[in-house]
Amino acid sequence: MRFLVVGDSPDFEADKVSELAGIGDCLIALDGAALKLPPSTVPDIICGDFDSLDLAAAQQQFPQAEFLRLEDQYENDLEKALKVALSRGGGEILLCCIFGGMPDQHAANMSVMVRYHRAASLRAFHRGMECQIASPD
Repeated sequence: MRFLVVGDSPDFEADKVSELAGIGDCLIALDGAALKLPPSTVPDIICGDFDSLDLAAAQQQFPQAEFLRLEDQYENDLEKALKVALSRGGGEILLCCIFGGMPDQHAANMSVMVRYHRAASLRAFHRGMECQIASPD
């Protein structure tokens, strides 16, 4: 199953999100990204600690979405989303809008990708570039 995980990057790429949403089986929006999604893009799951989301507004806008509050402060929202995708059969996970912003957040997301690359094929997209870390089969 192919999942698309959309982050809350300051370099949010709405066109790329729309393109990737068309090839994913399930779209997971990290909490801050949910309200940035293009109008035709509907998340299946919105997850995170909800520290950067107006939950009431998101629930009203996406009544069909599953909301997963994952409050573990030892994991960032990307890691939480990867765990959700993997627990639901994610063999390929597309990552969009997870880079940019604060250097520590960028580095943390790179670290998460390295830690989880053996569990699934990870493909990250940023500013016209693609980084793929495939799981060994």
